[in-house]
Amino acid sequence: MSRRTDLIVFITVLGAGITLIALGVSPNDLSTIAVALSGLYGGWHGRNRRSDTKEPDDRS
Repeated sequence: MSRRTDLIVFITVLGAGITLIALGVSPNDLSTIAVALSGLYGGWHGRNRRSDTKEPDDRS
């Protein structure tokens, strides 16, 4: 994954957080949203790493 993509995702999530704060979302709700978004990003980012490594073949 390129650094450019990471930067775009970071700025987008940061902008969404600022927008939610401006709209009056409570800090507790915002922290829940942040944890969910970071989990989604971690899963999406980790998807490319797993495809690069091959698991050993367990056929006997």
